[in-house]
Amino acid sequence: MNEDTTFQTFRDAFTKAGMQSIIDAGEAPQWDKAQKIVDEYRIVYVRDNKAGYLGSSTEIPTISVEGKTLEQCSEFTRQALIFAVVGMLESGQTPPSPQCVVTTKNP
Repeated sequence: MNEDTTFQTFRDAFTKAGMQSIIDAGEAPQWDKAQKIVDEYRIVYVRDNKAGYLGSSTEIPTISVEGKTLEQCSEFTRQALIFAVVGMLESGQTPPSPQCVVTTKNP
């Protein structure tokens, strides 16, 4: 699956869900807010012998994305999460809050 195919898959899913305004990256009013929310999400990557890497977040575990390289998987996962959060914001839902707390000291 290449980047164009992945984006087309997201585009098709959002079009079928009736969220046409979301598919034009950057044009949705909530796009910047969604990017900031996703920047705080914890994303987990797992090496996969077939796909390369699988990516998911602890906040929205139902989204699972694959990529041939870690960099590709990271970008695809982030894009999928942003699309999902924009969809939530556009439909009046509250996206999950970041669950990860990072500390430099042991509790």
